Amino acid sequence: MRIIEPSQQDTQENSRLDRLYRLKQQQLQRASDKRKDSLLCRVLAAEADAISSAIHQAMPEKRR
Repeated sequence: MRIIEPSQQDTQENSRLDRLYRLKQQQLQRASDKRKDSLLCRVLAAEADAISSAIHQAMPEKRR
């Protein structure tokens, strides 16, 4: 098992969260374009908001 330095680990975690956030935004855009399922839009928006909060919490204080 490879040990990841904390700064590199933080960067990788933020990178994963950023990719996940972009994916949720794309899913939300597609769902909004269809306008068939407002519940799906609300769920995707809530997920994107939670991911955004996680990104801000994971950011080191000096980078905020």
